[in-house]
Amino acid sequence: MTDRSDIVRTVTGILAAALSAGCLRGLFDRRKYLREAEKLKAEADVLRAKAKADELENVRRASMILTEQIVAPLKAELDEVRGEVAFLRGAIDRIDGCSRVASCPVLAELRKRNANCN
Repeated sequence: MTDRSDIVRTVTGILAAALSAGCLRGLFDRRKYLREAEKLKAEADVLRAKAKADELENVRRASMILTEQIVAPLKAELDEVRGEVAFLRGAIDRIDGCSRVASCPVLAELRKRNANCN
């Protein structure tokens, strides 16, 4: 009987050792996976911050493009139109001093348009 009980004890010891090694391994694997999960969360946070910075940079670039390609040409054109309007006002102001003011077709057209606007 001793042989049999020795064999049973040996087999039981081997099984117990294998099971406890498996449990310890599972515990270590769980900790390893938790560390990896934390690392991935940190990487995700970094990527979110980078995406936000890229988004802000894209907005800055779009604003710069808008300013350079749309606002600046419009401002230059507006300045040119203001100059032309100032020239036209100066010419209109000088009409009264013209010797042909009574028969001036430009003045007649301006008065006709002014009457239609009011």
